[in-house]
Amino acid sequence: MADKITAHRNFEAYYEQLTKAAKENKKLDEALGNKIAAAVRNWTENRVIFEELDYFEEEGEVLGKHPKLWKLAIERDVRALGDLQVVRRLHTVRANVSRDKKKLKKLKGPAKEKFKTTFNRLLLEKELLEHRYKKNNG
Repeated sequence: MADKITAHRNFEAYYEQLTKAAKENKKLDEALGNKIAAAVRNWTENRVIFEELDYFEEEGEVLGKHPKLWKLAIERDVRALGDLQVVRRLHTVRANVSRDKKKLKKLKGPAKEKFKTTFNRLLLEKELLEHRYKKNNG
């Protein structure tokens, strides 16, 4: 919740500065461009958190889109698997990690950053599945 409040306050501050700059007919310079980018990031962050809270209120469970809630959602999913499903899923996730590691090396720029998010979720799932597998199979 603190992240939502911070993101919203940051967005409001940047929006106010951008509105003032627009009224003064300032040209778009690097500093103003950075403020626009920061405002968009903060608005996006605020929106994702809002979706999480809204979904939780309606469904009573975590949606898992926000990075801070990934672990909760993935843990829930791993706990719900049976022993055989854990083995199958672990095999699939290991193959995906191997494939995606190569893909990540080839990507550049924003595409790479976006794909890193997906890859990190996959690594977290692999870690949790391996822990569950070792726990069950000593």
